[in-house]
Amino acid sequence: MPNISFHVVLPANLTLKKLPLKQMEVIIDITGAQVDPLTLQQIRDEESLKQCFLARRQNINKLIQDTAAALKKIKSDKEGEAAVNTFNKKLETEIKTLQKELQLRANIFVMKQKKNVNDLFWAQAKLVVRVVWAFAKYVKGGLEIGGKVGAAVTAGVTPGGAFLSVVAIKSIINSVNDCNSAVDELQGALEGERSQFLKLREAIKELKKLKKPDKVPQSKIDAVSNLMGPYGARLLGVDVAAKTSATKLDHLLKDLDKGKFRNKSAQEEVEKKVDSLIHKIIERSKNVAEGRKLLQTAKDKVKDASQRAQKDPVSFWDVAGYLWKAFDGLVDCGEAVLEKPGYDTVVDTVLAKLNDEMKDALVEMHTK
Repeated sequence: MPNISFHVVLPANLTLKKLPLKQMEVIIDITGAQVDPLTLQQIRDEESLKQCFLARRQNINKLIQDTAAALKKIKSDKEGEAAVNTFNKKLETEIKTLQKELQLRANIFVMKQKKNVNDLFWAQAKLVVRVVWAFAKYVKGGLEIGGKVGAAVTAGVTPGGAFLSVVAIKSIINSVNDCNSAVDELQGALEGERSQFLKLREAIKELKKLKKPDKVPQSKIDAVSNLMGPYGARLLGVDVAAKTSATKLDHLLKDLDKGKFRNKSAQEEVEKKVDSLIHKIIERSKNVAEGRKLLQTAKDKVKDASQRAQKDPVSFWDVAGYLWKAFDGLVDCGEAVLEKPGYDTVVDTVLAKLNDEMKDALVEMHTK
């Protein structure tokens, strides 16, 4: 099950001699829909979730520090046991509050996405918050940690200790080729979006040339309105292609992490480039998502302006200011998407480094 997680206990509070604790972890499970790196990053960046977590984490770490300070002053096991029991009760309350408040924020976030984003993922997705944590248990002469409460956390992938074999390199090259196809699709989607955006931008310019109190021809409003639907489809295409390519690149990054290159610097360069590319695509997807919201706002305002113009051409100017503002935001966002980040050059570099590694692997295999 895909999820994102956050550590609750600050590093300094994991080394307290009088109150040894295991890490507590907030986990947000994503269910109901297939997730991708872009959406995971979007959930991580959601401000309401972030602020809620940080506030509750601060309370829990203060409780840990206060309890550790009190334990330094105990004079008997009885006092120590009482202090730890009090700590556990307060900790349990804090954990329940953290989970409840974070789940509430997550539900609100999902509902907002369902309402504002025309996306199959958010139509199906659910976010489920759980917290993995441990009670502290006082024993005579010291403290120890009891069993964990809640579900266990799946360990991350540990990088392999052996050099990449010829078979492993071939598998990774196949993954790169798969990524290359996905990136090509993304490039094609971007080209289609650019082409449609330029037409829409030109139609908006023509409409904005009119000045109050000119009568506004319905044809000029229709020219803008008729281009908005195709432009929205192109934006959706970019969003889908971006999520597909980012998912495949994320899998590639995990494959690269499973074994070692013979040329360490080459592996570091490749992993850095792939990671950077994923983040570029994430930023591009955020920009596209914002563009889709702005487009919907502009669509609503164009519809209103069109209805006004049909009844009374001069009344168009009553809403023109709001319409121009919506257009300006849409155009600014669209122009930001016009930038070409050079996805294909990154994939070419990765392939070149892998081919070099393949040569070294073949030499090693034949000289054993």
